[in-house]
Amino acid sequence: IQSGWEGKIVGERVERVLGTNDPTARTEMEAIRASARSLGSFTRAGGDFYTSAQPCPLCWGEAYWACIVRV
Repeated sequence: IQSGWEGKIVGERVERVLGTNDPTARTEMEAIRASARSLGSFTRAGGDFYTSAQPCPLCWGEAYWACIVRV
């Protein structure tokens, strides 16, 4: 996840579903969580979300809720 105005990466993660036995530990979800910790806020207004494939419906919903502008 890249913040909108500064252009810096604020969240970057890998898939952890199998390692944690947590179905929500998807790469996109983990990146959103990391960016929340980095920015101290749930919103990524103006930010870009880079992924290697189309996100699942759960991750799309989280991107929407986090106010990410572009996926």
